[in-house]
Amino acid sequence: MRFRCAKEDLLAGLNPAASVVESRQTLPILGHLHVRAGDGEVALTGTDLEVELQAGFPGEVEEAGTATVPARKFLDIARSLPDGTQVQVFQDETGVTVQAGRGRYRLAGLQPEDFPRLELDAYQREVSIPQGALKALLEGTSFAMARDDVRYYLNGVLLEWNEANLRAVATDGHRLALMDREVDATSEETRVILPRKGVQELERLLDDTEDPITVGFTANHVRFRLPGVTFTSKLIEGKFPDYRRVIPEANGNRVIGDRKTIQQALRRIAILSNRKTHGIRLSCREGVLELSAENPDQDQGAEEVPVTYDGESLEIGFNVEYLQQAMGALPTEEVVIHVWDAQSSCLIMAPDDTSVKYVVMPMRL
Repeated sequence: MRFRCAKEDLLAGLNPAASVVESRQTLPILGHLHVRAGDGEVALTGTDLEVELQAGFPGEVEEAGTATVPARKFLDIARSLPDGTQVQVFQDETGVTVQAGRGRYRLAGLQPEDFPRLELDAYQREVSIPQGALKALLEGTSFAMARDDVRYYLNGVLLEWNEANLRAVATDGHRLALMDREVDATSEETRVILPRKGVQELERLLDDTEDPITVGFTANHVRFRLPGVTFTSKLIEGKFPDYRRVIPEANGNRVIGDRKTIQQALRRIAILSNRKTHGIRLSCREGVLELSAENPDQDQGAEEVPVTYDGESLEIGFNVEYLQQAMGALPTEEVVIHVWDAQSSCLIMAPDDTSVKYVVMPMRL
């Protein structure tokens, strides 16, 4: 194997492919990238056995072939080269050599035949959706995913296609995020749970554009195809909980206010909240939303935010981080917070828009 390319082209493939390689691996080969050169293109593949990413870039291929190279070392060398540098990569009996200018770097590789690949069955179905729509759905819900929960089906985002609607739902049992987007109509309903790492990699890969991304499903995997990049992820097996049962009807006492003003007040009050519980108190009364917090160091803080509220006076405890994340993800200038009592979850929405819903459970202070 032997090819030449510009540093910038090399990094265009190296950066995404190396991003899926974990710093600690159970197998030495998982710390490597698979390199395939042929037909005027070079393809780099990285995997951790849960996700796989293949990125291609143009190159002057002098000799076709395959090899493996240590991902982190290869990436660090490429990044440190001067801009505009022409890079030559070739394989010999002792490993893979990277030559650039007067520098020559030999990397010890492993057998490319030992590199594991995620083998997929035939697609059960394939759809095409705008990148921007999928990116907005993931960024608007992924913060509510569970982390290392024994209920493994919560450690990801549910993607649900139903006719002309694509829905993303995430929950960790304490809060829930839901967002809808209209997409091209489809006759089949599809429900898959994308794992945390798959969600995070997609958020990095996707652009906020109308350019399409092709999504193919098998029984256990999903594959996303972008120009120059193919990303494959295992799916989480199991049944996602019936999230509809925990989303209250939008008929509570309504707190209506400027989203950024409330978000900034939450950020300030969070400074004095208990570092372990992150609990704050929301006091709702006519025309005012009061945020207050105290901690074991006997620090106290309170701030009043002007809002529209004409319900009965209420005091409810919430995790301030959950409220901040919901406010930060809401894509509107105004926010509506539906509250009922101190024992009931609140529902956070945009005015006159049911496509985005955030549910946060109360906490006892």
